[in-house]
Amino acid sequence: MNALIIESDVACISEHCMNRHTFYVFCELARDIGDLTESRNMSLEEVVAMFLYTLSHKFKNKPVGNYFIQSGDTVTRNFRRCLLTVLKKPTPLAEDCEDSRWQYFKVMLKLFIILSQ
Repeated sequence: MNALIIESDVACISEHCMNRHTFYVFCELARDIGDLTESRNMSLEEVVAMFLYTLSHKFKNKPVGNYFIQSGDTVTRNFRRCLLTVLKKPTPLAEDCEDSRWQYFKVMLKLFIILSQ
């Protein structure tokens, strides 16, 4: 596991299709926003690594389990947990939101509504 993530960007990119910095940002977002937690026997980074490895190589759970030395059931369970975290339904912004990052999206949404009528 450490060889895939900690040692080099080359290994991380070839196995997970992202560099180490992006991988750790993804893990932080999964933890902070998606409420993904580590399990009793697996770190959050390993859960995310198995998820990304499965997606990037289009493998089924048996080869992924062999690669990470986990059972197929463990791979399936943690894949589903991570997938539900990624597909978590976002909460809509309040109409009176004052965050400056979203003001341009509000303008574009209003423009889209006007043009689609």
